[in-house]
Amino acid sequence: MEGNAIVSIFSQKDTLWLSTYYNTGVIKFNTINNNWTIYNSSNSGLLPGRGHRGIIDNKGDKYFSTGDLHTEGGVSSLRNNSWQSTQEKALLI
Repeated sequence: MEGNAIVSIFSQKDTLWLSTYYNTGVIKFNTINNNWTIYNSSNSGLLPGRGHRGIIDNKGDKYFSTGDLHTEGGVSSLRNNSWQSTQEKALLI
């Protein structure tokens, strides 16, 4: 993560979720076994682009936004270990 910026952090039980700015993606950190998993547009359904701001809802579903001046961006969600993404403007308003 050298040279990167964390833009949001949230926790879910024994897991920390870190959203990054410089295209690293989303980092899942298990605080019990100190295991890191990095999700990005190459290895998951996370959309490419900067500013992966993240939130978690009361069901435990995670949502991450992407986009900058050079990429259109959108929203990616992680529900039950399954990624879904949309760039539909009507859904983002």
